Amino acid sequence: MRSLNLLLLFITQSFSPLLFAQGGTLDNTFSGNGKQVSNFPTTTAQGNSVTVQRDSSIVVAGQYVSGQNQWGLLYSFALVRYLKNGPEDPNFGSGGRVYLSADAPFCNIPSVILQPDNKILAAGFVTTETTASPFLYLVRLEKDGTIDQTFNHGTPILAEDFTGVQVLLQTDGRIIVAANWYGPDNTITNDTWYAALRFNSDGTPDLSYGVNGQTKIKIGSTPTKGLATCAVLQKGKLLISGSYNTRHIITARFNTDGSSDATFGKKGLADVTVNNTDPCNATCMTVQADSRILIGGSFTSASGPTDFLAVRLMPNGPLDSSFAGNGKKAINFNGTDEARGIAFNKDGTIVLGGVTTPHAQPKKFALCELNTDGSPDLLFGPNNDGKSVAGWANVNGDAYGLALAPDRKIVMAGSYYSNTIPDEFAVMRFLPRFQPPIIILGDAAKSIDGSTPGLTQSSPHIYPNPATDQLQIAGLPPATPQQVSVVDASGRLWITLRLQGKDHTTLDIARLMPGSYTVVLTGADGTHSLHFLKLAH
Repeated sequence: MRSLNLLLLFITQSFSPLLFAQGGTLDNTFSGNGKQVSNFPTTTAQGNSVTVQRDSSIVVAGQYVSGQNQWGLLYSFALVRYLKNGPEDPNFGSGGRVYLSADAPFCNIPSVILQPDNKILAAGFVTTETTASPFLYLVRLEKDGTIDQTFNHGTPILAEDFTGVQVLLQTDGRIIVAANWYGPDNTITNDTWYAALRFNSDGTPDLSYGVNGQTKIKIGSTPTKGLATCAVLQKGKLLISGSYNTRHIITARFNTDGSSDATFGKKGLADVTVNNTDPCNATCMTVQADSRILIGGSFTSASGPTDFLAVRLMPNGPLDSSFAGNGKKAINFNGTDEARGIAFNKDGTIVLGGVTTPHAQPKKFALCELNTDGSPDLLFGPNNDGKSVAGWANVNGDAYGLALAPDRKIVMAGSYYSNTIPDEFAVMRFLPRFQPPIIILGDAAKSIDGSTPGLTQSSPHIYPNPATDQLQIAGLPPATPQQVSVVDASGRLWITLRLQGKDHTTLDIARLMPGSYTVVLTGADGTHSLHFLKLAH
């Protein structure tokens, strides 16, 4: 036991900076205050999407004003890469920036991702002055920011009548761009079409996908047109989600050959409404390890507030009633709120990021974390309510993208502006909720990132977390004796008992002071360390 206590003391001291750093607060190791702004002299710019490299460098893509003609402003694309500690990366493009000329009335890059070889894929759309039709835009850059000459002969891909909303990379290297389709007749009708285009790794169309490398599905026809806004791959199948008729979130699934998947939802479509009539929209989506589908966005209730909205679907489309009771969860930041990025951690907690506009105040970056059942993660946020808000005094911070770094830190990107300050790229990085390492001695698998291969609900686990008076320990092996110990952050032993023949026990922790503790389970199968937070009564 002495050696075990020494080991725990070493662990808690080693992780003490993280242990007492509140998840959801700004990461001061990034630019000194967790915030970075990139000014574009003599012009305006907006970051729309973000991804994080394996070395924790951050790539933000968006657009900037590149000129003006007699009809108005002209826009082009820009990407900026930031080093792990915040400055722009001098080894990327020119001084950390890449400019891709478009000089168009409008353009946008809503999606940027990394390939395993660190090449950068960016997708969006551009309009031209010679035609009313938009063009899907797809480009691949080398890791230093130069155009990849092996992709589409070193030029961006342009596909007329499409607007790209999300670029995805298959495991075989083929590239899918989810899009909206505006056909020759669709420009004068009220039809809503989701679409996807698949390309080989060299940028040539994949003719085995759909028709000539393209697939489309009509969502419906209504005076209020809908838009596809996000997409994700689910075991090789493509999911596209968006908003339709202001009151519907429609998700479509496609088979690997581009055909509509009739086993999903109803005839390939899953339709979600909020209270049947409340306006709602989808902006982002991801898929959990168990193939359940998470969609983020916003909805406006009959009483007026617009809140973050999180929706979870079962793998084949129905709402997941184990999430927030009905598959839908609203998160209110006491302002006008919209989620625009979503991700999930290895422990299953869900991260939503976006923007909030408090009454009579500038816009701010907003962030929340939910448990797997949709309840707020009370270990997250400066007020232990699962929420975090950050911004600048008298300046708007408008977040559009979210990504998780390899160390689980949360990166959000968007724009920074006011009545006197033109739009600029803006990035914030937040600390994650602390997850102590699970240490398993002996022949069992070891993990230092908070996850253990094969660890399931049948393995030892604790709940609720945080706890006030009682802590439940479940998943104990009843066939072997277990030594149960509870130690604080300094390694001091507070509770110890021995169990045999039980797979579950209840600990009375009412007398413990509020703070961070570790339950240590020692038995024939090794030692498990499980962290929990004790709250005041």
